[in-house]
Amino acid sequence: MPTNRTRFSRRRSELDKFKLGQLINGPEDCLLAGCGYWMSNIQKGHIEGDETGFYFQLKPENQAVVREAMRADWKVHRDRIMADWNGDKLPWAEREFGEAE
Repeated sequence: MPTNRTRFSRRRSELDKFKLGQLINGPEDCLLAGCGYWMSNIQKGHIEGDETGFYFQLKPENQAVVREAMRADWKVHRDRIMADWNGDKLPWAEREFGEAE
């Protein structure tokens, strides 16, 4: 039976380079269909919603769902990202969501 540590490790590995780019530069950073924080009503493994598309194509209520998914990932990965951060300005997620609660 998996422990919390096992589940946490699996969850940490879910942040790919496309999602990382969106957390650093904002939700409009990734324009590859099906990558990053992509909402789909038919494809499994993506954010579930009643429409399919990029963040800027979604209705405001679905954009809120995507932002919540981004906020959840930021809570998990913030410390690691900020420890490696050496940019001039803060990542988008840090400016938008702040420290993990």
